[in-house]
Amino acid sequence: YPWSAVEYLRYFVVAVTLVVVAIPEGLPLAVTIALAYSMREMMKDNCLVRVLASCETMGGTNTICSDKTGTLTTNSMTVVQGWLAEDHFVFDGYGVNGGAGAAVTRSGARDPEFHSKREDVDFLCEVLALGSTCEELEADGETVWVGGNKTEHGLVNFVKRIGRDYQAIRKPYDSRTWRIYPFSSVKKHMTAIVRK
Repeated sequence: YPWSAVEYLRYFVVAVTLVVVAIPEGLPLAVTIALAYSMREMMKDNCLVRVLASCETMGGTNTICSDKTGTLTTNSMTVVQGWLAEDHFVFDGYGVNGGAGAAVTRSGARDPEFHSKREDVDFLCEVLALGSTCEELEADGETVWVGGNKTEHGLVNFVKRIGRDYQAIRKPYDSRTWRIYPFSSVKKHMTAIVRK
């Protein structure tokens, strides 16, 4: 009698399970087959995954933040909006709608708008300045970033943009900075341990 696709799939899953249980060498094969299936399903959602192993990560992702225009054309990242102490802030001129209640800073404004308390803004600036390894230097009349990555450059530039001097924030801590662990793509974070 004719079998349905679901019955074929069920028998296939049982066969793969038996291979994995009976032969430990079958596990990599089973994982590869499962990831290939996931990759095919994600293709239906217009999500191209080039590396099979990243299907696990991409499959559990709710939101993907990307910057196609700034990073590709100007080779830099810029903070255009965020949340600070439950308050939303937006920098105007980047095509981002802040919505109701957002503190909007118009382009060209000297002082950014924040609904948050000053000490919250100061704490954010301190964390961003101490948690990055990049430095902005002048070379041949041109400003260049040394060290860090594009994300760090964007975050430290955000500190400058809201009127704080990241180098002045770092200065009291320089001799007391204990350890900085740079960003690791494996751990998906970076750490700065600072004595106060």
